[in-house]
Amino acid sequence: MTIWGQKPGTYTSRRTVNHLMIGPVISLFFGLSAAAATSSVKTSKPELEPFFSASGNIYQTIPQIPEKKQSTITNMTLDFNLAQSKQTLTQLELNLSASRLWTENQTNSTTKMDSVEVYGQQYYNLEDSNTKVLYGLKAALPANESDRNAGFNYAGGAILGVITPVFGSKLSLFAEPSIYNFNWETSDASGSEYNTKTSLSFLAILSSPLSKSITWKNTGLLYQYRNYAENTYQVGSFSSLLKFKMNSNFNIFSGFATKDRLDKVTSTQRAFSRDLVNFRIGLDWSI
Repeated sequence: MTIWGQKPGTYTSRRTVNHLMIGPVISLFFGLSAAAATSSVKTSKPELEPFFSASGNIYQTIPQIPEKKQSTITNMTLDFNLAQSKQTLTQLELNLSASRLWTENQTNSTTKMDSVEVYGQQYYNLEDSNTKVLYGLKAALPANESDRNAGFNYAGGAILGVITPVFGSKLSLFAEPSIYNFNWETSDASGSEYNTKTSLSFLAILSSPLSKSITWKNTGLLYQYRNYAENTYQVGSFSSLLKFKMNSNFNIFSGFATKDRLDKVTSTQRAFSRDLVNFRIGLDWSI
């Protein structure tokens, strides 16, 4: 089932710099020129973005705990620019994520679609500033057999964020409330946990250029959800990646990501005690 903020693509998605792919998740935004924007905006028309664009990434995760298996994760994003003015860009986005789990006994069930998500969003450029505001709506549909077995029908929510330059870097901050709809308000297919009812996630992404060809991207996530048993849980994650620009369309990246439940604080198990760390290496592309 789609749970925004927890999908694998969150750690390496385009949702950071150029145009939003939350993630996942979310590159996330279009950059603004600084001096040129303030001097010519009144005398020249804005440069139109392409109506359609596509991007994707593929990477290998290498877990550092025995019970977790290696997996190959792919993510595809299609962006449709619906309207544009001097200060706004209205966009429709389709985000598809899939994964393959590498186990000793390979079966067809090890490869699956992870999520199908749709975003309707608008970017607003603040006057006399390089800061952008993002706001919009999002929706998700069943993507695999596990979703259908759990009775998942759809999820929906809102997006609110700001993207601003900070000391030569780009900082993106987002808040995403969501609601979920199921056929029944009981446990998931495995019976291990009740279906999710609502969630709220906070995402921070800092992208820093180290050179013309190397960018350092750090992503932090705090995700809280409530299930139909009225229990509330928190999930925290962090990733750090170095991206090497090969040309205008391709990049390779390498780094690590970690994620764990923050509410597992007992006398025998502390938060992050399982060290859910993945080393990652991959390739992303855009057109």
